[in-house]
Amino acid sequence: MFKEVIYPEFSGSFNKTLFSTNFIFDIYQKIWSGGIIAGDIYGQFNSKDTPWTLREELGSNGFRMRGYYGGRYIDCNQLTAQLELRQHIFNRLGCVAWVGAGSVFPEIKKFDWSDILPNYGLGLRIEFKHNVNARIDYGFGKNTGGFVFKFAEAF
Repeated sequence: MFKEVIYPEFSGSFNKTLFSTNFIFDIYQKIWSGGIIAGDIYGQFNSKDTPWTLREELGSNGFRMRGYYGGRYIDCNQLTAQLELRQHIFNRLGCVAWVGAGSVFPEIKKFDWSDILPNYGLGLRIEFKHNVNARIDYGFGKNTGGFVFKFAEAF
């Protein structure tokens, strides 16, 4: 998915025209009976003068960089990637394990590979009906960790 949003100056919301570009690339591959490997690449790129309230937060929504709390890492741009193994156990129960990495940064030219943060974790899934799961995940990051409970897969 690719999306471009323009906030024109004449709309009165901001004192200059702002741009926001978003892309999401997800892939899913069955690898054995009940096992799926899933991959997610996410990028959000905003104008460098984007107001604080529209900036990117690493990990705040429970879908990417699980285990990082929102508000700790904020900047104009975000780039994340994650790889997840999903395994059906029995009946309506499943589990996942994932690894990922991501970063927020002020401008593309200031992206620094040494600022990339790690992410990994484990989770349980309970299927309520076909393709509707409740999940509880515990994500680990650099000097942080935490639970996420949601009604939807991470991606």
